[in-house]
Amino acid sequence: MPVKYLFPTAFSKLKPCTLSGIHYMVSENCTKMALSQFEHPKIDWDASDLYQEFERFRSHVTFVFDGPLSDLVAKRQAGWLGTWIGEKGREVYKALVWGEGEKEDPAKVLDKFANYIRPRKNKRIARHRFKQRKQGPTESFDKFLKDLRLILMNCEYTDPDDMLIDAIIAGVRDKRVKERLLERGEDLTLNKAIGITQQFEASQKQTKIVRDEDSQISAVSVKPKHFLPVTFQLRSQIPRPRPFIMSGTCFEFTSEEELGGGTDNCKYCRKVVMCTAEHMRFRHLKNAIYFESSGRIKFTIPCFCGSGGGEMKRCHWHCPRCQNVLTRAQNFKKHLSNHGLKVTEKQEHKDMSCHEPSVEVQKLACEVSICRVFMKVEAESGIPGTT
Repeated sequence: MPVKYLFPTAFSKLKPCTLSGIHYMVSENCTKMALSQFEHPKIDWDASDLYQEFERFRSHVTFVFDGPLSDLVAKRQAGWLGTWIGEKGREVYKALVWGEGEKEDPAKVLDKFANYIRPRKNKRIARHRFKQRKQGPTESFDKFLKDLRLILMNCEYTDPDDMLIDAIIAGVRDKRVKERLLERGEDLTLNKAIGITQQFEASQKQTKIVRDEDSQISAVSVKPKHFLPVTFQLRSQIPRPRPFIMSGTCFEFTSEEELGGGTDNCKYCRKVVMCTAEHMRFRHLKNAIYFESSGRIKFTIPCFCGSGGGEMKRCHWHCPRCQNVLTRAQNFKKHLSNHGLKVTEKQEHKDMSCHEPSVEVQKLACEVSICRVFMKVEAESGIPGTT
């Protein structure tokens, strides 16, 4: 609705020139609003293929002039075009030869730039580029197709659509799409080739989105290890290894002679070693624990047997009253007290003669009669051993 119908009283008092000024202001505001609602065209003058870049820029400009800026006159559109071409474009603008009124026509300005940028046509080079064009690893199919069509313009093929189909089959990135296109054979048209490729690309994007969502859901559903509940056990609840009982071995002694003979192997060591006095003194008796039982002082020695495994490989004590095995002397003393045994101080041990092989020396008396007579004569003569 025109502005004058919204405020009829105010507009009735204004002069015609004033009304035209208001209409101009309203149109200016609408133009400013339109300019802020679309992306302005830009051109990259350092692009490797400048002509192709200019064709992209020209297509964008055409859409803008036919859309948001369609209300502007040609002269103002040409002014906006001079803003979009950038600094290098304005230098080219100054170097061009202009006819009368050409600077105010945006179509003529674009044609001038196209003639300046367009290289000399060489269909052999264009066809070579057309055949060598491949879809990039991350390039979309639409961009790949657009570049093929731009190159195809200079190839001068008699059947450009058929050549474009061959280029799509040869240059498309995914092998599965190639197989689908080749299966169509003679029935494959350009529209079908484009449709098949676009549908495949869209399905791949949707599949990737679904996979990403599933991975995020699985990552959230799995709790980190540090969030898992921590359970604590009392020391009495911790399972301990079953005690190993050395069958036929005594762990309660009243004297050193009960430990064994010197020619045998030590029963209380994991390694094979002779049960000598020195070994028993420094390996076992040194850390013996003494206790009183039935009015007698007894002792037990530490064991180094490895048959039990685990903690049994270290020094430990076998209880002489039960089948328990303890690895610490203080705990073993307390354990003996629980059996009613009184732990006493360490006793001094004498040299263990039982561990050294001994030879019993017997004094043999001479029982021969002639020998006794001979010895008596020697004693009476006063010179023993001379007769």
